[in-house]
Amino acid sequence: MKYSIYSKTFSLAALVTLVLGCNGATGQQQDDAKQASAPVSEAENVSSIEAEPGIKQKITETIHQKLGPIPIDKIAVSPMPGYYEVIAQGQIIYISEKLDFLFPGPLLSLSSGELVNLTQNSLRRLDMEKAPMRAELIEGVKEQDMVVFQSPKEEYVVNVFTDVDCAYCRRLHQNMAGYLENGITIRYLAFPRAGVGSGAYNKLVSVWCSSDRQSAMDDAKLHSKFDPKDCDNPVADQYTMTRQLGLTGTPALILSDGELISGFLEPEKLLKHLKQKNG
Repeated sequence: MKYSIYSKTFSLAALVTLVLGCNGATGQQQDDAKQASAPVSEAENVSSIEAEPGIKQKITETIHQKLGPIPIDKIAVSPMPGYYEVIAQGQIIYISEKLDFLFPGPLLSLSSGELVNLTQNSLRRLDMEKAPMRAELIEGVKEQDMVVFQSPKEEYVVNVFTDVDCAYCRRLHQNMAGYLENGITIRYLAFPRAGVGSGAYNKLVSVWCSSDRQSAMDDAKLHSKFDPKDCDNPVADQYTMTRQLGLTGTPALILSDGELISGFLEPEKLLKHLKQKNG
């Protein structure tokens, strides 16, 4: 069972959107969020310092007692004096040293003269720590087990975990010509969010079992047209991989270095990001 950090006290959705794509936000919101995560000062960067073992244990016990057995990824010193940040399930909450106050992010800093989202910076730092693991897992997937739309001008390769029933997945596919024209090859992997054996799973199996996967994906994404088929296929294995990668929504874009971009991004914005990373 997955527990929500905020279910006993308040609604996270009313405070901040942390998940993109079919979980709620647009590519523009993601782009804006990245821009808000400006470089931080040394004082603001203290959240990379993990809490001491004794403190970790006390905070963990308090969180579990008050909010339930939530899996905690990391407990670190907060940039705000007297508080620690607790990272769990891709979200951050802040708890006081005396364990008598607790609140959710975002934590915003004004010390640099600009408004800096320290919560977003911490999440991005944690995300990049996981990037090598993601890159290694993707490297282990054979291209023959993907649905590949290769750019004739290929400069970049982007791996996309997709569902056929996701509105933003369809929007991404509607922009396929733009990605290919900009030198971006799209390699699809299966992420039936409803799970193995679901309707979404069976639709993806039909695509992967087609003799022409590209055309079958076009039919599925652009026309909601499916030709039921079955065969030995990697859909279940790729769904299991999404659990290892910690993916929660679609589309989920994973770049060659393992960076995760959650949600739809227009071809021009994705190209700009790729150029900035590689130039």
